[in-house]
Amino acid sequence: MKVDVKSDIELLNVSSPRNIYQAGCMRTLYDDGCKVNREKFTVNGRVTENSRTGTVLKHNLTQPDGWFSQGVIKFAGGRNAGLSRTVKAHGGNTFELALRLPYPPQAGDAFKVYPGCDKRRDTCKDKFDNIVHFRGFPFIPSADTVV
Repeated sequence: MKVDVKSDIELLNVSSPRNIYQAGCMRTLYDDGCKVNREKFTVNGRVTENSRTGTVLKHNLTQPDGWFSQGVIKFAGGRNAGLSRTVKAHGGNTFELALRLPYPPQAGDAFKVYPGCDKRRDTCKDKFDNIVHFRGFPFIPSADTVV
C-alpha cells in the first residue's frame, strides 16, 4: 500500500482565478486546447550567411514578415544541432533570436522553424484557421478604458 500525504500548503499551487478574461487568447499554441498541429506549420530552412552574433541569422525562407515571430527555431545541422531558440522577430530573410546560440550559425546549417502566435483573434482565424478554438474575449475593454 502506498499513501501520499500532502500539506494544506499544496492548495497554494492552484491557479486563481482559473480564467482571466482578456482580449488575447488564453490557450498555448499547439497544446491540447488549441489543437493546431505543429507539424502542419513546421518549415525546413537553411542559414544563408555566416552569423557573427549568434542572435541574428539570415535564412532562405519566403514567408511574410512576422510569420515566425514568437515562434521556435530548432537546428538540425551544424554545431548548434538539437538546440532550440525563440524567434524574437522575423523580418525579410532575417531572424532575431531571443537568446544567443553557443556557436554562431554558419551558412548551410539546416533548421526547422514553426510560427508563433500573438494571441489575437485575427491571427487565430487568418494564420492558423483555428477560430473555433480561440479562447479570448476580443471585445472586452482594455484596462485603461474610462467608464
